[in-house]
Amino acid sequence: MPYADPDLRRQRDRDRARKRTAERIAQDLCPRCGKRQPVPGRSLCRKCGKKRRLADRARTAKRRKAGIKRIRNPEARKAEYQRVRQRAEDRLARGLCATCGRAPNEPDRRLCAACGERQRRRDRERYARARAANLPYGGRDPEKKRAQSRLRSRNRQRARRASGLCIRCGAGSPVEGGSSCQKCLARRRTADRQTYAARRAAGSCTRCGCRSFDGAPVCGPCTVLEDRYRDAKNAAARDRYARRRARERCTHCGV
Repeated sequence: MPYADPDLRRQRDRDRARKRTAERIAQDLCPRCGKRQPVPGRSLCRKCGKKRRLADRARTAKRRKAGIKRIRNPEARKAEYQRVRQRAEDRLARGLCATCGRAPNEPDRRLCAACGERQRRRDRERYARARAANLPYGGRDPEKKRAQSRLRSRNRQRARRASGLCIRCGAGSPVEGGSSCQKCLARRRTADRQTYAARRAAGSCTRCGCRSFDGAPVCGPCTVLEDRYRDAKNAAARDRYARRRARERCTHCGV
């Protein structure tokens, strides 16, 4: 019989739908149609999954055309990101592409050949549009991209240091008591000398590159920081000098 209260009717309909879904899942059937088994690793069968993806794309296209943005609370977005990451890790553990989950991923990569080429094409198009609009980082948030880059750099350096490799190139062995190889150190010294000479010629601070007072080599804030860390720097230099003298090594290069 029809319900007089529409809220009560909706609640009863939801209860029946939940009960029906639980029964189909217990019987290892698709919770939508209840006729076929779901695809391995997913909750829906292939036919229902395709229908749902088409409906989601059509709804998203309509909202985008109408200028309606997709607004969700941060907790729901975080939960969705966690589900996507977990699904990608499960696919990679089975040797499949993290995006499509059908083809095997390429060696030392997370995507298959088709998905990788499609992703690279999209990135090239996005960076071209951002370059035309004079936007850095392909139009993404600069602060977030810089934070991600710093995090990847720290993780890469940590892994190379644990493996006994140069933290810069990852190919050679670091010098004794250091974290970089001799080749990378020489390259860095050359770049530092060039930067120092260019800043001195421009009358800028040789540390931060800002304009210094009356052509001084260091600006005011950098002078304060240098005085603050001078004692620790001198102590480290004395310790390094003593270690090299005790080993009968050159006190300048350590060789």
